[in-house]
Amino acid sequence: MALKRYQDATGAYAQVIQNYAKSTWLPDAYLKRGRAFEFLGQVEDARSSYQQLTKSFPESTPAIQAKQRLDALSRQSAAPTAKP
Repeated sequence: MALKRYQDATGAYAQVIQNYAKSTWLPDAYLKRGRAFEFLGQVEDARSSYQQLTKSFPESTPAIQAKQRLDALSRQSAAPTAKP
């Protein structure tokens, strides 16, 4: 049930991004879409959303948060995996 809600959220945020390109809510839509992708385990999609945000709105508060998420994702991918 929860995964379905995150899937729905990614679609809703994509619609905001597409249909309201001049909205002041756009940076938040990119950030929240990225978080929803993370919860779904779609790391590359999350990374893409965060990168679009930091490129388009570099001085916004959501962009600062997106940079933190990008750093966290980079650390996770660089962490060694435990071997049995």
